[in-house]
Amino acid sequence: MIAIVALGKLLEPLQKSVLAAVVIANLKGMFMQVCDIPRLWRQNKIDAVIWVFTCIMSIILGLDLGLLSGLVFGLLTVVLRVQFPSWNGLGSILSTDIYKSTKNYKNVSAFVRYLLDWGLLAWITYFSSSILETK
Repeated sequence: MIAIVALGKLLEPLQKSVLAAVVIANLKGMFMQVCDIPRLWRQNKIDAVIWVFTCIMSIILGLDLGLLSGLVFGLLTVVLRVQFPSWNGLGSILSTDIYKSTKNYKNVSAFVRYLLDWGLLAWITYFSSSILETK
């Protein structure tokens, strides 16, 4: 892109179709990232939604406002994840001292206590401390 700006005077007489081909060739990598959406969805649904939202907003509003709206949406999802943490019931795997989530693992014995998702412990703030006190 810097080369196109630097060589702008030389590219000015070219037809718009040639300039469009140059731009599309430079954006090929970005277009190929669309194929990564199913893999991203399987890994982390919230990150996939942020990516799709940012991409759609960049197409609709333009690149600068689209990226800004994606940033604001990403920060909003972080705030919501901090305010509403996930609680996991833990059960022990038979004959071991290993505890796993009873939602995700079927061969665990029920355990009475509930533990926080470790992701919340990194985000203990004034706002999330009241959640810890009530649970």
